[in-house]
Amino acid sequence: MTDHANFNTIIASSPTLAQRWGEITVQVIKRAKEQFGVDLDADDVLRIREARIIALGAGELGDYDDELAALPAIREAQEKAAIASGDPGAQARAVAEIDRMSPRKVSSDPENFADAREIERSHLNKLNRAREMGVTSVPNPTPVEEMTEEQKLAAIAEMPPATRIATARKWGLL
Repeated sequence: MTDHANFNTIIASSPTLAQRWGEITVQVIKRAKEQFGVDLDADDVLRIREARIIALGAGELGDYDDELAALPAIREAQEKAAIASGDPGAQARAVAEIDRMSPRKVSSDPENFADAREIERSHLNKLNRAREMGVTSVPNPTPVEEMTEEQKLAAIAEMPPATRIATARKWGLL
């Protein structure tokens, strides 16, 4: 659930609930900073179901570490830290994410300047995202011959559906 309009309306209707939500928000933001070194905002806290339930009066704030760790800001910070520490898996995931960033369908007409600008904008977006994630080079992939069956299956799982079966056959998995 990403639309929290009803929750915000309920909180805004009661000064007690608004005060309680403010205290919970500060507590969650402080815990995220201490535990993960990430600065969250109130919108990030809205994504934590446990915090919303407690704000409505269902006891004390309990264990919400799983929900906190699943927030996009925290996952991204953890990925950046893994990349900075040299984790090849994290770097490969970041490169795969960047590779999935593509421009909309463009025509093959070289005179179409709008499409050329779109492609250039896409390349710049990819470069900016790589810089944000701390990716400085593309990791060298493990040769297929050296991969275990589990590694091959994991690699195939990340491929587009259209190429999975063909690759599995090529690698001798089917």
